[in-house]
Amino acid sequence: MRQWYLTASALYHAADKFFPKPSVEVLDIKGKLNGRQACIESYEKVAPFLEPPATKVAILYKDKSLPGYLRIPKNTAEQVPVVLIVNGLYSVK
Repeated sequence: MRQWYLTASALYHAADKFFPKPSVEVLDIKGKLNGRQACIESYEKVAPFLEPPATKVAILYKDKSLPGYLRIPKNTAEQVPVVLIVNGLYSVK
């Protein structure tokens, strides 16, 4: 079951990348939104089974909340670095 959700999430994510960018008219916006929602739901189902597991978090900023996932390595006695990836900015911070 874990592999199915992981594969589904990856495929929905890849399909989302093939849709035109927001600056281009999207003829099937409902299909794009449905595919994006399926991607999110698939990842939510596989998240607890990943190594290390992914825990859903919300990062508060001003009056908004940025959704994300936190994955902390197991059996670490020290602090570990954090990698923050922000989708939609076409960059990694």
